Amino acid sequence: MKKTKILILAILVILSLNLMAQIPNAGFETWTGNDPNGWDNLNSLTSLTGTYTCTKGTPGNPGASYLKLITKSVIVVGIVPGIALSGKLDKTTFQPTSGFAYNQRPTALTGNWQYMAYGNDQGFIAVAFTKWNTITNSRDTISTTMYSLPGMVMSWESFNIPITFTSPSNPDTCLIVLSASGLSSAVANSYLYIDNLDFSFGTSIKENDITKRNIKIYPNPLQDELRFELPDNLKSSTISYKLINNLGLTIQSSNNHQSNYIETSNLPSGFYQLIIESKGKQYISKCIKK
Repeated sequence: MKKTKILILAILVILSLNLMAQIPNAGFETWTGNDPNGWDNLNSLTSLTGTYTCTKGTPGNPGASYLKLITKSVIVVGIVPGIALSGKLDKTTFQPTSGFAYNQRPTALTGNWQYMAYGNDQGFIAVAFTKWNTITNSRDTISTTMYSLPGMVMSWESFNIPITFTSPSNPDTCLIVLSASGLSSAVANSYLYIDNLDFSFGTSIKENDITKRNIKIYPNPLQDELRFELPDNLKSSTISYKLINNLGLTIQSSNNHQSNYIETSNLPSGFYQLIIESKGKQYISKCIKK
């Protein structure tokens, strides 16, 4: 009987550790109306007007559904950012007030995403790990990561955001914030789609290795022609490029381009993402055709 109790206790301990290693509803497969289970958002501020900044998108990547965050202009309220977090959110300050139980030290947050920012807006993903200090009766910060979304990604791509710990202690709580907009400069219609979140425990990847390099393009907004500037070591190279619209469709492309400008006179008006590849590196920027 004693051995059985010990075995049951061991199983419960193992299960509790496994539970503390999970991001809640990481694949965004379970929902209550427009709210993903385990994630708070600002729908309660806007639902009376029939507007939602957080909704379920289908199909998922992978799975049946994904998280769809869109910043909206709401009557009376104003601009409301598309934001979700794995805990509780103060609806007045837009600041998090709690997270979920977690006691490990991952090296990266991974998942799949799409995003686009309007105007000078810039969305972000933040990850924080904390631990309760019984001496000071307050929370110690174990790790904080703030990742600003670069350029645009208008079709599903995987991401890997490195996490660095500033304390040798193991955390007891984690908080993940996903935002389509900057909180002080939100612009309506900026969006961030997220699916398949997970923590990685492999070798950490430097941010410079995963961030697409931005390039200078002009004029922007563009009309009949788009020019771009590449690093000196690529100026005489043959490149491949593609222009992707806000539906994720490739509108114009070339695998053997040998100049620093692209003819755009026949390009429809709208928002575009320019992706250039050369010598194994990818360069990205966003533009507008009037």
